[in-house]
Amino acid sequence: MNPNLLASLLLNLAYALFALFMAGFLVDILPPALLDSGWIVTSVTSLANLVIFPLLGLMLVHLAAYFSPTPRFQLVQQKLSRAAAIVAVGFFLLLPLMGFLVIKNGHTISSNNAKATAQIVAKSSQLRTAVRDAQTPAQLQASMVALQGPALDGTALARPLPALKEQLMMVINRTEQSFLDQIQGPYSPKNLPVLKILLRTSFQCLFAGLGFAGLAWSPEKNKIMLATLGSRLSRFRPDSIFKSLFAKLNQFQKSLEARSNQAEAREAWNKMRDNRRKIQLQQDKERKRNEVEMRKLRERMKRQSQQQKKR
Repeated sequence: MNPNLLASLLLNLAYALFALFMAGFLVDILPPALLDSGWIVTSVTSLANLVIFPLLGLMLVHLAAYFSPTPRFQLVQQKLSRAAAIVAVGFFLLLPLMGFLVIKNGHTISSNNAKATAQIVAKSSQLRTAVRDAQTPAQLQASMVALQGPALDGTALARPLPALKEQLMMVINRTEQSFLDQIQGPYSPKNLPVLKILLRTSFQCLFAGLGFAGLAWSPEKNKIMLATLGSRLSRFRPDSIFKSLFAKLNQFQKSLEARSNQAEAREAWNKMRDNRRKIQLQQDKERKRNEVEMRKLRERMKRQSQQQKKR
């Protein structure tokens, strides 16, 4: 088998994979409903699940052009590489769309829960008012039938009106609380499967975009789109940010250490000055004491000399 025949087989297989992708995707998105969030999620999920087919097909096109670098295969490679760059950008744009759908889904569930809660509370309030305003068991039964409240049988109607009202109040309160407990928020375990689907689809779109960017080769520049994006993103390397942050932290730590050293030096100087003052005071006291002693000694010697002269 010569390289041209092998390249033709690879190209045919690539076209078959592209056709499988288009057939499966078109079946999943029909009938279209562009403004329906459910249809958008279904379409994006189908796109993410079937994206492996065009990725493999594009790789086979590159292999075909490698085995047979003729103008025919190179032209197909060039066109599909340009299309892959556009598809990669499209998959990257699907990421904010999925985030928007998550937020919209949460707002929709919260709004529906608020409406359901208001309806339950209003219905319960109507039933309580009807129970309080009823004057006879027959009137109470008619109010419950009109408001579609708890049913009253003959045994219940035979009870005294106050006891019947108390029983109905308990039933209404218990029913209201039961309905309110069934209402769950947008991030409750009940809605967790939907959130998992959205999160998984988001990751699939991200890696699909990276895959198409890695297969989008420009023959004019002889560069891959992913490498170009990497070189541009390398200008904003996080390590430079961390280095500057660590440098500022080290500078701040050194300033703290310098302040601490200055404080210690100041404290040592104050202690030394206090010690010198204490020593100076002690010396002054000793000098005064010595002067007093010397004065006393001179006076005593003077008295002794005077006594000797008298003798």
